[in-house]
Amino acid sequence: MLRRTVGMVMALSGMAFAARAEVPLRDDARGTLFGTERFAVRIDARNGWLAEVLCDGQPVVAAPTTAQAYDIRHDEAWISGGGQTIERQGVERVSPDTIRCRTRAGAWTVDACLRLDPERRTVRRWFDVTWHGASTTKIKGFWVQSGVLPLAEAGRYMLPAQYPPRSVAASELIAERRTGSWRSPCAVIGENGRGWSVVWALDELQPYADRGSTGVQEGRGEIRVTQSFSMQGHIRGGVTQRVGDTWLWVQPNDAETALRRLPEWFAAVGQMPPEGRPDWLKRVILYSFHPGGTIGSNCRDLGGFSSATALLPHIDGLGCNAIWLMPLEDKSIYWPRDYYKLQEGIGTPDDFKAFTARARSLGMRVWQDCVPHGGGNEFPRAKAHPEWLAQNEDGSTLHYWCFDFNWPTWIDYMRGVVSFYMREYGLDGFRIDACGGSKIPNWNPEIPYARASHAQAQGGFAMQRALREEVRRVKPDGANLAEVGASVHGAVSDSTYDFDLCYHVLHDFRRVPADVFVPRLRRWLHEQQCAEVPDLVRIRHVESHDSLRSGLWYGADAQRALVALISWIHGIPMVYHEMEDGHYEAYRRIFHVRRSAPDRGRRRLAV
Repeated sequence: MLRRTVGMVMALSGMAFAARAEVPLRDDARGTLFGTERFAVRIDARNGWLAEVLCDGQPVVAAPTTAQAYDIRHDEAWISGGGQTIERQGVERVSPDTIRCRTRAGAWTVDACLRLDPERRTVRRWFDVTWHGASTTKIKGFWVQSGVLPLAEAGRYMLPAQYPPRSVAASELIAERRTGSWRSPCAVIGENGRGWSVVWALDELQPYADRGSTGVQEGRGEIRVTQSFSMQGHIRGGVTQRVGDTWLWVQPNDAETALRRLPEWFAAVGQMPPEGRPDWLKRVILYSFHPGGTIGSNCRDLGGFSSATALLPHIDGLGCNAIWLMPLEDKSIYWPRDYYKLQEGIGTPDDFKAFTARARSLGMRVWQDCVPHGGGNEFPRAKAHPEWLAQNEDGSTLHYWCFDFNWPTWIDYMRGVVSFYMREYGLDGFRIDACGGSKIPNWNPEIPYARASHAQAQGGFAMQRALREEVRRVKPDGANLAEVGASVHGAVSDSTYDFDLCYHVLHDFRRVPADVFVPRLRRWLHEQQCAEVPDLVRIRHVESHDSLRSGLWYGADAQRALVALISWIHGIPMVYHEMEDGHYEAYRRIFHVRRSAPDRGRRRLAV
C-alpha cells in the first residue's frame, strides 16, 4: 500500500509543489474567471468569493444562492449572519497558479488565496483574516462556503469512514437536513450522477491550521458544503491571522473511485507516516498494565516491579512481544507531580531496571506512559511556571489537564523527561497520553504563537514531534504510540489509537445480526483504509484501563472472536492486564496466526 501511494504521489506531486505555467486570469460579465478550459473557477462579481467550478467549460460546482460567503464569530456574534454585507475588494495574482481575492465585511478583511491546478482539477484555499479596529478584539470561529453540488437522479454523497458507513442517494435527500464530517481530514465525496465526483477535505497539518469540520446541508437535488475552523484568540488591529487549508478536487469518475484515490491527496499534502518509522512496530502485539496492578484496585493488586517482572514469562507465553507500562511517576497514575520520582509502593529504580532487562532478555519492547498534560495546577511545577498553564478567557486555569502543549519551554521540559527515562531504563519509546493538544484554548495574551486555539491541534503536533524526535535521538529505532484518534496525527507519531473501533464499531456486534454487522464492518474498514494517513498503524483494542471489561460487554465467545478480529487486521492488537484470564490458550492460538501470516497481519487480512 505504501509503495503504491508513493508512486501515486510522484504522479500527483504537481498538486501542491511543482512549478507551473501561468494559469489564465480574466474578467467577464459575471466576475473573474481563473483557469483553463479544462478546469476553472469563477469569482463572484458581488462578494469576491468562489462561485462556480467549471470542468471542460461546464459548471460542476455551483455558487450558493446566499451572498453569505463566509462568517466570522466576532466575540459573541457572527458578523455576516448578523447582517453585515460582504464586499468584493479586488482580485490579484500572487504567483503563476495562485490568486488573492480580497473581501471586506465591516472592520474585517478576508483574503481568500486560491491555488489552482488545472491539470489535476484541484483548488487549495487558505484565508488571511485581518481586524481593522482600534483595539484588540477576539475571534471565536470562522467558516466558509465551499459550493453547491447539484445531483442528478443517479447522484449521491458519502462521508468516508463514518460508522455505520453512509452513502446518501439523490432520492434520499431531505431538504434542510444537516450532517457532515468532524474526522480528519473531514472529507465529503459527492457524485453528481453525470460523470463527475467532487472531494472536499481539510489539511489540518498546516502550521496555521485549527481543528476543522465539513458541513453538508441537503436540498432538493443538491448538497451545499461549508468548511469550518475552530479559530479562537485575541486579534490586534492591523495584524493578519492565517487559517486553512480547504481543498476541492474534481474527478471524472464515481464516488467509489474518488474514495480509492484519497491516498493520493494525503501523499500530496504531506500527511504520510513520519520518516524512519521502524518496521518492528507493525509486528507488535501489545500487553498493557501497571506494575502496581489493575485500575479497579487503584493499582495495588499486583505488587510492584518485582511481581511485574515475574509476570513477564506469562506475557511472553501468551504471544505478546511489547509492554506498555502505565504511568510510573509520583504522585499517582495519570497525576504526575514529580516526573523524576517513582510512585510509592512500586519499587526502586533498580527494580525498574531489572524489569526492563528481563523484558529485553525475552525479546520484548518496552513503552512507558508519558503524561504531557502535566497533572494539577496546584503542584510545585505549575506554581514555579504559571506561564505553562493554559488560561480560560477570565484568566483562570483548569485544576487538571491544565498545561499548554504548545508552550516551547514546557515542550522542552517534557523532552527532558523522555530523554531521562530512555537513557536511564533503556526504553523503546512512549505511549503519549491524551496528546491531541491542550484541553482548552490558551487565552493568555502573552502566548508565544499566533492564537489561543493553537494550544490545541498545533500543540498536539508540536508535543508529539518533539517527543518522537527525542526518543529517536536516544534510540534511533525507537517509536511512540499517541493516544489520539484523528488521522492527521499519524503524520507526526509512529502509531495512534482507533477509538471508534473500541467504543463504537464493535458494540454493533452485540446489537445487530451478523449478516448486518459483517458487511458494515468490512465496508468501514475499507473506507478507513482509504480516508486516513496511508499505512497508518492504529492500536486496535476491545478494552483498556479506560473501559469496562470486554467480557461484560460481549461474553466469553464473542470476546475471543473480537480479539481475533483486532489481531488479524492492520494495526497493533492490545491485551489489557488480566483480560486474558480464561482465554489464555485461545489468545495464544490467535496471536500465533498473526505472527505466522506472511504479511504479519497487514491489510490483506482486513478483507
